[in-house]
Amino acid sequence: MKSKGCNDIMDKKVIGGYCVCFLLIIILLLFMISGNSSPYGIKNGDIHLEVQDNGLLKVQEVYTYTIKETVDTINRTIERDNGENISNLKVYTSGAYSEFNIEENSNSTNITTFLYKDESKNQKINNKEITVVYEYDLTQALKLYNDVGIFQYKLYDNKEVVPINNLSFKINYPSKEGVNFWINPYDVAENTKFHWENSSLIIENISTNFMTNNIEFSSTIPKNEFSINNTYATIIDDTKAEDITKAQENYENNYKRNNIVLPLFSVIEIMSLLLPIGVYIKYRRKPKLTFKEIEEPPTDDKPIFVNSIIYSTQIIRGRPNINALKAVILDLIEKNVLSYNLYEDTIILKIITNKKDLLDYELEALNLLKLFEDENNCINLNKIKIQLKKGNNSKIYTKKIKKWEENYQEQNDISKFIDNTYLDIFFKYGKILLIILIIPVILNLVAPNPFFIYNIITGIIMIIVYFILGKMLSRVNWTEYGMEYYLKWMAFRKYLNDLSLIKEHPPESKNWNKYIIYATALGCEDCILKSMKDLNLTKNNLYNFYHIGGIKLLNRIFE
Repeated sequence: MKSKGCNDIMDKKVIGGYCVCFLLIIILLLFMISGNSSPYGIKNGDIHLEVQDNGLLKVQEVYTYTIKETVDTINRTIERDNGENISNLKVYTSGAYSEFNIEENSNSTNITTFLYKDESKNQKINNKEITVVYEYDLTQALKLYNDVGIFQYKLYDNKEVVPINNLSFKINYPSKEGVNFWINPYDVAENTKFHWENSSLIIENISTNFMTNNIEFSSTIPKNEFSINNTYATIIDDTKAEDITKAQENYENNYKRNNIVLPLFSVIEIMSLLLPIGVYIKYRRKPKLTFKEIEEPPTDDKPIFVNSIIYSTQIIRGRPNINALKAVILDLIEKNVLSYNLYEDTIILKIITNKKDLLDYELEALNLLKLFEDENNCINLNKIKIQLKKGNNSKIYTKKIKKWEENYQEQNDISKFIDNTYLDIFFKYGKILLIILIIPVILNLVAPNPFFIYNIITGIIMIIVYFILGKMLSRVNWTEYGMEYYLKWMAFRKYLNDLSLIKEHPPESKNWNKYIIYATALGCEDCILKSMKDLNLTKNNLYNFYHIGGIKLLNRIFE
């Protein structure tokens, strides 16, 4: 009998996973686009910089702030490279009463401007435009080489969080002759207008947004433009003009390449999402069978083998768990390889004989029990838990049990039960995913590009999809034979787990020990034993072992 139930549930999970994935991305995009959570924005930024022939850089920054909400402070951080110093710092405001706090750190100067509506400075500013002017001198910022003077200035720092709608920049040189300059990132330079007014370079209409990286201005000035008395510059005994020009050319070439490659990788990332969908359709959406409760074991396979199949995952396949070990011990009791006795409320196990016809996993199970034999070759179940608490006994015993499980797994051929194709594709997809994610990161490090943000977004989508695939791997990808096998045994387990069904339809076989062993391997021995009690089946060997607390002790030992 075919059923759509399993398919429908899984389809809903997969579709739901993808919906959640894309919803998260949309939320992320909206958050990034909204970008500025600051209660104020910057309408205009006007920066004036004067390069003096002694190497001193005089800076004036004029920012027009649009106050959206009630605020009391505006912050400005001026970063400095090693050796650079700021002096003669002054702050002015227009449109508000103000106070200032300046904090000097090793590589930055932090300026906090306190704004007030009234002269008594009790009321905060709200819904108003104000202007803040920062004036300061920069020393040792200009690097004076044997051939040129070089200085770099950060026009915009995205750490400030607040985008600037319109940014202009004016720099006064001793002379414009021989001056070279660059604005980075390259996309900002491409969209920037500039012109000369005598020896002043004017750059206008620079716009920033949530995607804008740091905007830096670099310039080379002929050395003969500087006086002999250049104490405010950093003197470096080297030549630099050719190196900086070549570095800029390499950067621009890499940037132009990234303009092509990064969008291409975003397309590749999006297209790669089709792979897991295709894999799911081909390998996961197989017809599922369902069976009503089965009253007899559907196959003659040994309980340990049934356990190793039923409890398989896509990652750990064909390995028995601790329920299988308990079932093996009960089976050895049933085969009279192990005997048990109740002595003064203590359950004693004893190995009667090592039969030559015992299988490897049975002999290994006996060897595990031998670890707890006393001088009389008796195994006191009540004391095993205490013994395991001494020293490293617990770790040693756990390793041996794991080894027992792995040894059986190695000998256990489950190829006709579980299809490994999906797992192989999953790991191959993981390697491809890693390569696709790493390459844009490396390219962006070489030449930062605003399009990289889309690579991040598509990359997040891929990671989430891979996570969904990983969760799906916990489900075994059965072959048709394996699915039928699994469902038949689960139907039998359902029967063993239902007290009313066992009472209503007792098994045809009178070998209840077999049912106890299978139930233990399937993790539902309590129900079958309770049913036996209700049916007054008290003469059963394994039931008696249960009745005196043997199975409960095994559960405690192996929990």
